[in-house]
This record gives sequence, C-alpha cells and structure tokens, in this order.
Amino acid sequence: MKKMIFTLSLLLAFGGAAMAQRFADPHQIWKTISKQFHGEMRTEIYKPQFVVVEGEEATIRYSYEYDEDYLLTRLDYQTMQDGSWETYAASQYDYDFTGNVIEIFTKDVANDVEFSLETYTYLNGLLDEDVYQLWDGNNWVNDQKWVFNYLEGEYSVLQWEWSDGSWSPMYLYSYTEQGNIVELLIQYMQGGAWQNEAKQTAHYNAEGQIEEIVTELWVNNSWRKRFTTTYHYTNGMFDEMITSLWYGESSTPVRKCEYEYNAQGNAVWGESYCDSGRAWELCTGTLEMAFGSNYDVYEYEGLRFDAEYLDVTGVEDHAETAGFTFYPNPVNDVLVVRSDDFLKAEVYSLTGAKLVEATSNRVDVSALRSGMYLLKVYDGTTGSKACVFVVK
Repeated sequence: MKKMIFTLSLLLAFGGAAMAQRFADPHQIWKTISKQFHGEMRTEIYKPQFVVVEGEEATIRYSYEYDEDYLLTRLDYQTMQDGSWETYAASQYDYDFTGNVIEIFTKDVANDVEFSLETYTYLNGLLDEDVYQLWDGNNWVNDQKWVFNYLEGEYSVLQWEWSDGSWSPMYLYSYTEQGNIVELLIQYMQGGAWQNEAKQTAHYNAEGQIEEIVTELWVNNSWRKRFTTTYHYTNGMFDEMITSLWYGESSTPVRKCEYEYNAQGNAVWGESYCDSGRAWELCTGTLEMAFGSNYDVYEYEGLRFDAEYLDVTGVEDHAETAGFTFYPNPVNDVLVVRSDDFLKAEVYSLTGAKLVEATSNRVDVSALRSGMYLLKVYDGTTGSKACVFVVK
C-alpha cells in the first residue's frame, strides 16, 4: 500500500530506505472500501496535537499544526536536544479548493535540504494518482507512484517504480468486499505476469469494526496462514490487539498492544509487547493510535506512545465555547443554530467532506447516518466558528 507519512518519519529517525509498506494497515482497508471514502476528501480533520513515541534507541515527538478549518498544514518530527524538542524534519501540506490534499513536501530541517515531494491528482473527486519523488541535490527525481482504480465492490492500487528513465509495474493491491469480509490480494510483477505474494482477509462485526485480520503467504502454489491479528473492544474502541504466528495448523500469540482512551474516544496511551516465552515483555512494534468516532487510525513504530489532542472532540465543551449555540445535541432530524448576525451553516464529516449547507438556522441533518460531525457557522461579525455535534 502507499507510503504513510508516519512511516517516512520513522525511517528518517531510525535510518533505512524509503520503501512502501508491502502489507496494508488493516484499518486502511476499512477506510478505502467504506462508502465514506468514495467521493469524499482524502484529508481528515486531524485532532492529535502532540504524539510522543518512545523507541528502543530514541524518543520522537510528532507535532501537528492546522488551519482554521482543522486541515493539517504542517507535521514536525522532533527529538529531545538539551532539554527541549528540536525539529529534524518537517512535512508541509497543500490543498485544492475542495480540501483535497494535493502536495506533501518533506524537508530535512536539521541539514536544511529538501527530502521528498508527494503529489496527488484526482479524477471525478476520487484519488487518481499519487507520485512520490526524492530530491537528488538539483532536481526532483521520480521514485514510486500509485494509480487507483474503483469498481463496485472492488478497489485496486497499482504501484510503479521509476527505473532507467521509465515507470515499471511493481506491485498490485486488489481489494474485494463481500458482506462483512474484505480481502486484500498482494501480487508482484515477475516475467511479465502478476505473481501471488500474500493476502489479508479482514472480518468485521455488525458495527463495522475489524475483529480479525488473517495474513496468508503464497508458498509452493498454495496459501499458508502466517499471522492472525484479533481485536478486543471496550466502549466501541479496541483496547487490546493480539497477533499470533501460525506453525502448520496451530498458532501462538507473539505480539500484543494495549491502549487507553479519553472520554472522547481518543487513544492517549499505548504499549507494544512481545512474548518472551515466559511472559509478555515491552518491545518495539506497530502501535495503531485510533481516535474519534470515525475510527481514524495513525500508525507508529515504538515501545509506547503518549498523545495529546486539540480540543475539537469534546462535544459539550465546544458547544459552550464555540461562540454560538445549537440544539438538540444529539440530534435526529433538525439542528437549530442561534448566532448573532447568522449567515449560513455547513456540516462536515470527520474526513473533511462538506455534507450539508444551509442558509437557514434550521439545519436538516436527517439524511446523515449516526455519528459525529463538524458544524461550521458563519456570521457577519466574526467570520466562521466550528463545533462538533452528534447525530443519533
């Protein structure tokens, strides 16, 4: 699957080549296949402000900056130097007029040199291509690109590699959806034909949450189970994730992550453990930081993380401080807005897509499904103000 900026940051921090991850983030399967992905912005209303990730050799802090619409504008990768956080790399984000991210520019701040440029193009509102380039000291040089294809119940990503002045097909990621099961088939190009490498099968519960991910490898012309990851949920968020390794027809737990959440459903702490043969011991692993009712997930590599969030997720707090009032909350059909010099109201999903626009202070949200949304109110005095609300 495509590079994630967090993967890149860890490569910058701990060393290693900037390679695309071969196996998909299981939660990204849900996000790419879900109806919310199609026709909506690729950007999200990012809520984390600081995330500190402790590794075996270094501790990294991710510092997020946003614009007035809560779109991510800058992400700093920082390490502790002489008692303060120093930025060693930073990514800047640019958007088109609809809020789709069109460019991510990453710089090696410590050495004051460009590092990478990722460019996104869209077709009919959907992500079409993602091109990743590296700076060679004089010019941007193609490295890899991803081409997206959408069909009913299917979704594919073709990964290309820049070699000898032209693009060569590298990997094909094919998603299919049947009921509560989503399958990802991973194939590589060899001898002019696609060859099976691996597949992941995700099983979902009635609430659309992942319960199990089974990873299989293609060995001697047959599929063999390699890993199974299971998720345990409390109050709608997963507080434990266990990965088991298959040996023949049996499996043994080898890795575990545990998480804690705040009252708004944001993961504020997580730790990764390995099975030493005697007991679970803290070790470096992939920590999936989930936040918000829309089940957004960031991935980090390390022993543990601690996260702080912008105060945009507390519904009651924001209802009091947004500078306008509204009721009822939660709402079924019509949201009534009270604001001096009211002009209009807009409703956004937590992935950043504008869903409703109303010039009346009675905002019809009856077509929205249950969940958390952002209400943005415009007036003739202060411009725009925003607040989170809930649809039953």
